[in-house]
Amino acid sequence: MTGVEDFKISFPAEDFQLLGYNSNSFNAGALIKFHIYQPGEVELIVTDLLGQPVRTIKQNFPAAGAKAIRWDTADEQGHPLGSGIYFDHTFFRS
Repeated sequence: MTGVEDFKISFPAEDFQLLGYNSNSFNAGALIKFHIYQPGEVELIVTDLLGQPVRTIKQNFPAAGAKAIRWDTADEQGHPLGSGIYFDHTFFRS
């Protein structure tokens, strides 16, 4: 069993709704905004163009509502990543 299988994925979104993504080339970091309809854990997996994971961020949210996770554009070891295209995969588990 993989970690992805542990997450409930529902369409249309019953538990999670992506609200937006803000990044700024002059200020390292990206802000992923979303709304959760019940308490739970959000997992953000950032991958490179080859689909290789470069960073995973998990955060528990004890209440429903509009939330956000900031990615500082660093890898798992805290090293800054170079300019490029990255994809975020966001999962919710209640």
